[in-house]
Amino acid sequence: MITYFDYHSNTYSSAVHSALTSCTYSVYYIGMDSILNKYDTYWGWWDQVGEGSNAAYYVSSLTSAATFTCTTGNNSGFSGSTTGELYSGGTRYTAAAYDGTYFWACGN
Repeated sequence: MITYFDYHSNTYSSAVHSALTSCTYSVYYIGMDSILNKYDTYWGWWDQVGEGSNAAYYVSSLTSAATFTCTTGNNSGFSGSTTGELYSGGTRYTAAAYDGTYFWACGN
């Protein structure tokens, strides 16, 4: 799982949180929910700015991503988290993962 800065053009860029679930064999179901949070350096609090989810049956891997489009070059902190579940052999497995905080010149 990783949060990264994605440069698109001279005007707009994005902060992206992306996660991957991968198995060595096909499982019955994988579902994932991702959240991207942005730290407001002016007010000093966190806001949820992006979310994404994905789900599929009979697959061995799946990705989920949450994106925030930047409209200014202000310095902002970003952090992402993903929760997920998979079903294999009649058993439900759950997981949650969190990455660190990263600061880029991408914000409002």
